[in-house]
Order: sequence, then C-alpha cells, then structure tokens
Amino acid sequence: MRFERILIGASGFADGSTSLDAAPFELDKASTDLTDLGDVFEIAGMPFSGIPNSWLEAGAGMKKQWRMYGPNGAPLVDIDFDGHHGQQNPHAHNWDGTTRDHGWPVSILP
Repeated sequence: MRFERILIGASGFADGSTSLDAAPFELDKASTDLTDLGDVFEIAGMPFSGIPNSWLEAGAGMKKQWRMYGPNGAPLVDIDFDGHHGQQNPHAHNWDGTTRDHGWPVSILP
C-alpha cells in the first residue's frame, strides 16, 4: 500500500458536533500486542503508528483520508472524505488510545 505524507498545521477543529448513529470500535487488547506489530499495523485503512506530530494522506486508489499523529506517534484524528456510516463529507473521527469514535462533522477550511 502506498501512503503520501502531507504537511498541514495542527490547528484545532471546531466543535460543531451532532449525534450520529455510527458505533465506535475498539481493539481486543488481550489478543493484540501493540508493541510488536511488525512493519505496519493498519486500523481504519491507515497505519496505526506514524511519525510523531505529522499527517498522513492515503495514497492513490484508496479512499480519501487524512490521519493526524500525536507526539507519541499514535493516531489523534482521522478526517474522512467519503460518506459512510451516515456521515457527511468531510467528517472526523477522534482517537482515544486504540478506540476510534463514531465521527463528527468537520470543516477543513479555517
């Protein structure tokens, strides 16, 4: 799979959120050791770990998605540009450890 790096300022997102019906998902921590994942471990279509404080864009032929990594290289936010789970375009999913929430409306414009 090919991924492309993009540089975007890590400014905050507006909280104009609404309740949507997509369910969050969580890794089974008992059967998944996140410290020994080999070269690439993907979740939600993107590598789970990345360069700290960076953004990653899905490559050509993949669904349009950006992922922001935090200071420890773990995902903080996914921005999806396709409509799924009843979401509008674009929408963002926040990460809390290994749990990705159901998603929220987001604007990429300042």
